[in-house]
Amino acid sequence: GDVRGTNVTIGNCKIKGNIYASNTLLISNKAPVVGNVTNGEGDVTILGLIKGDVESTGTVLLKTVAIVKGNITAMEVLIDKGTTFQGAIFTAGEIDDSIFESNE
Repeated sequence: GDVRGTNVTIGNCKIKGNIYASNTLLISNKAPVVGNVTNGEGDVTILGLIKGDVESTGTVLLKTVAIVKGNITAMEVLIDKGTTFQGAIFTAGEIDDSIFESNE
């Protein structure tokens, strides 16, 4: 089922459902998750396995042992060397196209 909380740590268990944390979220390396992962404020640190999308208003950190199959949307995404990731990354914010124009 779904998991909801403020500061959520998913430890030695399997989750088949969505996870929502209103603040920080940690998914350990012994926690396979099938479902979407979302947090309101704060960061998401992933050491485990996720099959689903990850959404954060802060930073998503994929540690070396993480395996993620799904899209990530966040302000910032940090991926350690050795991480396995399949999906797309979307970062919030706009890039002003004028920075690419030449000064001619």
